Amino acid sequence: MESTLKNKKLGKFIHQVDLRNKNLEVQTLLGVSNEKYFIPSIANIVGTDLSSYKIVKYNQFAYGTVTSRNGDKISIALLKEKECIVSSSYIVFEINDTNELNPDYLMMWFKRLEFDRYSRYMSHGSVRELFGWEKLCEVELPIPSIEEQKKIVEDYKVIDERIAIKEAINNNLSDEIDLIFREKIIRSSADITLLTEFLTFERGVEPGSSSYETEKSVNNIQFFRVQDILNVESKIFINKAITKNRIANISDILVSFDGSVGKIGFGINGAYSSGMQKISSKFNEFSSAIIYAIFHSNDIQMELGKSTGTTIAHASKFINILSLPFDLALYKEVQILIEPFFNLMLTNKLEINNLKNIQSLILEKISLTEQ
Repeated sequence: MESTLKNKKLGKFIHQVDLRNKNLEVQTLLGVSNEKYFIPSIANIVGTDLSSYKIVKYNQFAYGTVTSRNGDKISIALLKEKECIVSSSYIVFEINDTNELNPDYLMMWFKRLEFDRYSRYMSHGSVRELFGWEKLCEVELPIPSIEEQKKIVEDYKVIDERIAIKEAINNNLSDEIDLIFREKIIRSSADITLLTEFLTFERGVEPGSSSYETEKSVNNIQFFRVQDILNVESKIFINKAITKNRIANISDILVSFDGSVGKIGFGINGAYSSGMQKISSKFNEFSSAIIYAIFHSNDIQMELGKSTGTTIAHASKFINILSLPFDLALYKEVQILIEPFFNLMLTNKLEINNLKNIQSLILEKISLTEQ
């Protein structure tokens, strides 16, 4: 794409669609997440009149105008499946001529972090801040030839498919680890032992948001919050001096004990928040593979799921009562079986991150225009 390509206003290429479900012919109700996907609606529709809901068809977009209290993101998605219905609060639109503007190319533009920042900045309202239709139509973006658009989309999709394959492989590997652990450990006749008897728990730090930095420097380090636990990179950094040496390396296991309790992180290299704990073998008997298996097991996940709190769930108090059958020789035997699975999961997770970084570069490429 040439860097001299001029931006064009989106409003010239799109129009609203307001087709209501009057005859109740569509029953699939979906919502739109701020991760830019259609998702099953959590609304209770028992007894609800669905005739006023809007129909969304293949290659049409839907978005929610409210950006406040939405994670500083805008909820917008392109439907690539069979038609569905969405709440009447959503705006549904489509492209006038797909030979001029490719729907997938436009969706890639919407996925850019810069678009989230722009839509949030341009939102207005006294009670709820909205990014309305008029503002959307004012958005400017580069629109190269349709052939170039399709080429960019194809490059992005190839990486998407590779990511999906590796994620599917990791899901299968995790299932295999669960199966081995359940068959060998959970069903064993070993004595029940507290996890604190053979594992150590190291709580992270809470420096406060005022300490967050957004640029990497020689004096800071990546900082992972509970919301970042499933990632291997963070966009937040803190000064190394305030980490209290609460630092995780790539092979370490982190478990969230506050907020979204029971999530397991690995592949992380950086400081971590007090909502997580780094879990290690007390006597260096076990690797991260067996620790992952322990906390991913259904028994421990169920116990962690009992965590409660007034506004946020807390599981720290459960550490001292979490227990499993324990036989040192048996655990070592299981560890040998599952380590290859865990190591491959870790390798795949790091590769997935690299692929997502390449996708980010592709998204940046479509914004290289003359201002």
